[in-house]
Amino acid sequence: MKKTINKIIIFIIIVFIIFSQNVIFATMADYTDEQADKKLEQEQKEWKQEQEEKVGKSSNNYLKKLSVENYSITPEFDKQTINYEIKEEITDDSITIKAETDDEKASVSGIGKIILNSGENNIEIKVTAENGMVRTYFINVKKQVKQDLKLNNLKITTEDKSEIEITPEFNENIYEYNCEVQSYVEKVDIDANSNIENANIEITGNENLKEGLNQVLITVSTSNDEKVVYKINVTRKHAISQIEDKKQEFNYRYMAIIVFVVIIFIIILFAKRKKGKHNK
Repeated sequence: MKKTINKIIIFIIIVFIIFSQNVIFATMADYTDEQADKKLEQEQKEWKQEQEEKVGKSSNNYLKKLSVENYSITPEFDKQTINYEIKEEITDDSITIKAETDDEKASVSGIGKIILNSGENNIEIKVTAENGMVRTYFINVKKQVKQDLKLNNLKITTEDKSEIEITPEFNENIYEYNCEVQSYVEKVDIDANSNIENANIEITGNENLKEGLNQVLITVSTSNDEKVVYKINVTRKHAISQIEDKKQEFNYRYMAIIVFVVIIFIIILFAKRKKGKHNK
């Protein structure tokens, strides 16, 4: 009788765990599927509308020519190549970019006189085809930095003071960083100081974060118009992807519990059978 009761209790525990797991997953799946279906339906609608508008229009969004006045870009221009740089360090406050589209119906932005910040500048030249498709070319330019006009520390935290890891690790000579925050984080706090005591530090883009990629700029400047800009690419997770992460976490946790209970159940049965044989 005692053996039967023990078996029934263990069986009930296992059934309860499996049932709990299914209920939780079913609830999460319904929510996730509903959100995903709405998003997919909206994306399909937008895609269909875009395709209808693009019919019969040119998709050529290449450049035919790209150059920087008084400077050479590397590698040599090719319309299929989108990344370029000026290898020499520039002392001028601005450069002049010249470009010509491969298709006369396309338009180009990001050319002409471009004001440079001290340090690294990643300049974007966008080519928009007649049908609206965009191709972006990049020119990386380094402007000479005043020796001591830099940050000497950089720390990013959430409103509850949890520190956010950035990559690469902070270095005063690195001007661009990346980090990721959870979907519920709408604002990050920046703690930064300069080597120059009276330098002004302006932070923009760290509030009202949208889902996906956000750009936070830290501008360090002095009264004589010297300035350097540090950039942080903050990726805020999408709510649906976070639900999927939680669902997977629940899955691993409950599977581990089920496996553990089953093992205990097998051990108990084995021990009792062994004891029964020994008594005989």
